[in-house]
Amino acid sequence: MNLGRRFLRGGIWAFLAQVTVVPFGLMSNGLLARMFSPAELGMYFIAISLASTGALIAQFGMAQSIVRLVAENLDRPLVAGQAIKIALIVGGTGSAVVAASLSAGLGDVLSRVVFESENLRPVIGLVGALIIAMTLRNLVAQSLRGFHDIRMAELTGRVISSSLFVCAYTYLWTAEVDLDLSTVLLIIIGGTAVSLFIGVVSLVGKVGEWPQEGEPGLGKVLSISKPFWVSSIFLSLLTIGPLWIVGTLGNEGDVAIYGACSRLVILILLPLVIVNQVTPPMIVELYGRRDFDQLEKLLRSIATVAGIPALIVLCLFMFFSEAILAVIFGSYYALGGGVLAIL
Repeated sequence: MNLGRRFLRGGIWAFLAQVTVVPFGLMSNGLLARMFSPAELGMYFIAISLASTGALIAQFGMAQSIVRLVAENLDRPLVAGQAIKIALIVGGTGSAVVAASLSAGLGDVLSRVVFESENLRPVIGLVGALIIAMTLRNLVAQSLRGFHDIRMAELTGRVISSSLFVCAYTYLWTAEVDLDLSTVLLIIIGGTAVSLFIGVVSLVGKVGEWPQEGEPGLGKVLSISKPFWVSSIFLSLLTIGPLWIVGTLGNEGDVAIYGACSRLVILILLPLVIVNQVTPPMIVELYGRRDFDQLEKLLRSIATVAGIPALIVLCLFMFFSEAILAVIFGSYYALGGGVLAIL
């Protein structure tokens, strides 16, 4: 399949996935906002941010490097399989260490000293379990992306779990169930585990026989992954850091308002996220072939495709921020209209 057709097919799947995941994510947050008090929703945002950060640390940049390693070795399945095996072992071990650190005392320090909240301490163990599930799920999904299977990468990445979350929250809301943070985290862990299982089944079919040893070695995989790890942590701090600052300096209600606004800002980045789901394996392939003319055309088209829709969403947020927040999260969250316009 030529590059243009592959980009189009992958772009369609990435687009369908994101236009499913993002609305479902907003629906999930909107339902939780109606079942939780602002303080409870704020603590939910903190718990999810801790799990996301922990998973990012545990992956050691391999969610990015595995795409490159697999895409470069599509004609050598044993090499691709060895890279995937190393990524899963390192990710599984790293996530277990991070989860154990939270349970051993780090989570208590974050609860009491950083966020000054007693509501976070009882769910630290569940946050650790979610870190493990998210880490392995992400690595499996990115391995599938390296095989150019954008469809399964997107489905196992977030589409399946997001769909399960919406169904679960809708049922709990209509049944008027008294919900707490522990129950929500259990739902998220369960949905993530289902996505992980489906991803593993699909990945095993692509790899075939898993190698016992060979290239690439652990040192090579880690050296490739380290720059991705450092840059991804800094980028994560730019997005999650402000939420933690609000959690440290403000109250849980302030965190809820800021968290709601930050969820909506994702819509501005949606076009760029879509193209970023498709292009990394193609960029690796073109660079490996030294086809710089085609690579330049691809990057120019990415900028055009991503820029125009983002500008439209930005204008809507600037002029109708309070109304948008009230519709999605409830009237209380219209207080964050100014925050959303600034973000």
